[in-house]
Order: sequence, then C-alpha cells, then structure tokens
Amino acid sequence: MKLNKILSLLLAGAMAASVAAVPAVSAQDSAPVELTVVTTNDIHGYYTYNGSVAGLEYVAAIAQAEGADLVLDAGDTLHGQSFATVTQGESMARLLEAAGYDAMTMGNHDLNYGVARLQQLSQAYVPILTGNLVDENGSAALPETLIKEVEGITVGLFGVYDDSLISSADTNALEGHTVTDAVSYANETAQMLVDQGCDVVVCLTHNADPVAFAQQTSNIDLVVSGHQHLEYRSMVDNAQGKNVYVTQTGYYLQQVGLIRLSYDAASDEVTTAQMDYITAQQAAAEYTPDETVSNLINTIVEEESEILNTVIGTSPIEMPYAWEDVRRGETDIGQFVTAAYLEETGADLAIENAGGIRSGLPQGEVLYNDIISISPYGNLIVTKQLTGKEIWEMLEISLDITLRNQAAYEGQLGMLEQGADAQEAQLAYPFPDESGSALQVSGAEITYDPTAEYGSRIQSITIGGAAIQSGRLYTVAGNSYLVTDDTYPMLANAAAVHEYGTCEEALRDLLLQGEDAVAAAVEGSVWSVASAQPEEPVQPETPEETPTLPEEETPPTGDSLPLAGVALLTLSGLGLAGLLVLRRRRSRGGC
Repeated sequence: MKLNKILSLLLAGAMAASVAAVPAVSAQDSAPVELTVVTTNDIHGYYTYNGSVAGLEYVAAIAQAEGADLVLDAGDTLHGQSFATVTQGESMARLLEAAGYDAMTMGNHDLNYGVARLQQLSQAYVPILTGNLVDENGSAALPETLIKEVEGITVGLFGVYDDSLISSADTNALEGHTVTDAVSYANETAQMLVDQGCDVVVCLTHNADPVAFAQQTSNIDLVVSGHQHLEYRSMVDNAQGKNVYVTQTGYYLQQVGLIRLSYDAASDEVTTAQMDYITAQQAAAEYTPDETVSNLINTIVEEESEILNTVIGTSPIEMPYAWEDVRRGETDIGQFVTAAYLEETGADLAIENAGGIRSGLPQGEVLYNDIISISPYGNLIVTKQLTGKEIWEMLEISLDITLRNQAAYEGQLGMLEQGADAQEAQLAYPFPDESGSALQVSGAEITYDPTAEYGSRIQSITIGGAAIQSGRLYTVAGNSYLVTDDTYPMLANAAAVHEYGTCEEALRDLLLQGEDAVAAAVEGSVWSVASAQPEEPVQPETPEETPTLPEEETPPTGDSLPLAGVALLTLSGLGLAGLLVLRRRRSRGGC
C-alpha cells in the first residue's frame, strides 16, 4: 500500500510538471496571432458616403467583411460638420456605436462640447478612453482602459491626449480639469495592463507627433493616432527596443485604415504589420453599405430637420446676402459674422473671407438652419498674432481685391444696362479668381483712398480706439480655412495661437445674447473714404503675385455675377463712382 501510494505521488508529480510545461512549449511553438483592426481619425462630423467620404455605413461594412477584431477611432470625430454640432456630438456617437466601434479617444475639438458632455456620450454610446484628462482631485474624467479577449489572447486598450495640444482645445471647456503628461501616463497605464495579463496593448492618442511619442513608451504594441491629418504606417522601436506600430488614416473619413498585425507570444511583440487605406471609392466598389447604419443615418437626418427648424432667437433687422455684395464691400452680414468671432475669442481684430459667408439673416425669428446656412463648412475659429505692419499689409491686399471685385461688378452692370446678356457681361468683366478672399472686418476703423496706388490706399487704422502700432502684436481671429489662405502670406505663415468651436456656434451664441447685441454688432462702419491723406502713410510691401484660391472658392455660375485683372473702371457714367466702393450697405432688401 505504501509503495502504491509512493508511485501515485510520483505519477501525480510528473503529470503536474508536464502540465506546467505546456504553456512554455505552446508559447514557443505556436503560430503568431493575427489581429485585424479597422481605424479612423479626424472624421470631424463627416458621416456618410458622398463620393469622397467613405461614410460610417462603409466603416461598418469593412469591419464585418474583413472580420475585424477591433474598430477604433483616434478623436476629433464628434465635432465639425453641422450634422455633428447640432446635437453636440450625439449623432456621431450613435453612429459609432451602430458601426461597431470598440472605443475612441478624445480629440481637441471633441472637447469643445465640454467635459460633462463627453462623459455623457462616453457612458451612453462608445467609451472615450482618455485617462490623462483629470479633475481637480486627480481622478480620470473619462474611461481609462478597456480589456478585450481577441483571437485567444488578451488585448488591453487605453487612450491618452497629448498634453502639448491643450492650447488647441477650448480652455473654457476644461471646466476645472487638466491634462497630465502624456508619455508618463502612457507608460504607467501600459505597464498596468501588462500586469493585468494583457498580451497586446493598444494606445489611442490624439497627438502632435505620434512617432516620437511611441518611441518614448514601453509595453505598447500599436499606436492609433489622430490630429495631424496625415497617413502613418510606421514600425518603430519603443523605449525597450521592441516593435511598436504607429498608424494614422488621413482625415474627414476619406479613407478607412485596415490593419493586420502579427503578434508573436514568444518574443512578446508585433513581428509584422500591414495597413491598407481603403478609399471612399474603393469602399463603394468593393463593399455593401451596412443597412443598420444606413437606416440610422436616415433617422438622424430626419430628427435633425426638427432641430434645424428650432427658433434660436430674433434679429431686429434683415441682413441680406448676395454673392457679389460680400465681395465688393462692407455688409451687415459680414459685420455680424466677424463680431461673433470677436465675442467668442476676445481678439483685437476679426476677419472673414467673403467666400466663407453663404447666406444672410432674416428680420424676426431666426432658425438654427439660418445660422448654419451662413457658415455651412464646419470651419473652426482660429486666432493668430500679427504685427500692426502685417495687419496693414493684409488689409491692403484685401482692399485691392475688393476694388477689383467692385470694378468687375460695375462693368457687368454697365453691359447689362446696355442690353448684353449675363454671360457676355461675365466674360467681359470677370471677377478675380481670388474674389472670395476679400475680407469682412470687425474691431477696427479704417480710412482709405480708392484712387491711390496699391500699397498706399489705406490711410489710417484704429484698433481698440488707438492708432495701430507697426511693431505691436495683435490677436486676429478668422475661420480655419481663411487663416491658411496664402492670398495673405503673413496670416498663413503665422502660428495658430488657439482654436475654438465652429463658426456657426459663434453665430448662434451671439444671437442668443438678444436683439440689442445683434443690433450692436452691425452698428457703425469699419471702412470709410479718407478726407485727406496723412503725411506719412504706411506702405506695405507689394506681393510678387496674387495667389489663386482652391476650386471651392471660384465664382459660381448661374445666379451669380461673377475675374479681373482689369484696372478700376470709370464708373461716373453709371452714377455710382467711388461712393459705391466699399460704402456701408444699409439696404434691407438686398441688391
């Protein structure tokens, strides 16, 4: 009996040793695990297929057809186009959930809705992993991690916001929160996930330099990034000398990232990785849009039609809009838009390109749809700093464009009065290619001489009640398209100081202040003809050439009166002369 017992114990010990040895042998001999990940970033509210945008209905289709283990987004998705902003991101969050997203992280523009709103959306729809956004007690305001069993291994996910981008977010939206060091948080969290048994660690980050970020981290296998609007598929060494794969998929959902990772358990790292960019055109040709997401898109569009018909406030006056009017002089609607930018940012000067204004305001009740129609692009408000000299040069360029626009308009009008048809008039006196870059302005008083040579037309500029100083820095606010327009190189080359919400949100906020605020926004004139030329006018440098705008800013056809490298015309025969050049338009019925 004793011998049998000894043999039994020896057998049990041998069996235990054999079982204990299995994982080591399995890890060494098993084939690498293949992970399939679908990624997006910087969608900015573009939600459905339109030929150049893939649409979330196709993201879902790609994920299903390719057997995706994870569907992830790297931020700046809930904010941008009016489809997203009218519901403060809920429309996009609903679609992400329906499309099968596992998680996303916070982008700087997602934060525009405020921390409390992101908490609501994260809890209700898709986890917004951003653990280094903390409250005054140091507690994470949003979810930190997500663990998922995939292909027989454990995958840990977390999100981190680049603390260097805090100036790119609306600081008012932080609401007593701050952002801690991104690299330190990433390393601490990745180690925690490894300690919890995660085989693969995935980091979602909205980041100014995701490659440099990845190289400073440990224990991360995949970095899915956003913010730069670039394409990344880079395998780099992390701080441990191990592989970490860094990805980014462009912007505006023009393409979808399809990643295939090979994870080797023995070496505990990603050995190979491949990323394909599936464009909108490829998606439409190769996949069938997901019916559930498509139906939800239709439902949300119908729901938003009710929101768009919501009364936001009232305007004491009508602010008419015409394509040619905002290009050839100061207008009430231009004043309203730029005054809203001043109110939103506290800048010294606000500017708006004529092409950025697409509608006017009615007198009386104003609907949400009226606001969005004025600024339909989803552009953001951005501030930059320019010297007084640079502002003077910028306004000289704008004035020159405006005067040429005016000349083209009057030339067309003259031909129409003589019996020519609209097409003949437009061909004879075309608007300049850069006509849409003519600026509407708030925050300054400007006198000018329309008969003077280019570079010497502006006679004085007053900002904040004082004459502009050549060497002083002033904060200038404009939409995100305008501030990169190389028609104004001094503006395009300046670094962004801060980014705010969308233009339409600023217009809404000003309207919500009441009729008195709306009326005050359009009182007085910025531009006026100088009675006498100053002794020493500032003369900015003449640009070597006038750049042209992208196609979206070229004059439309049909009902427009749209170039001209023509000289200023003699307009006295039309009875309009210099009084029409940049005069303050107070007509309530439009032109």
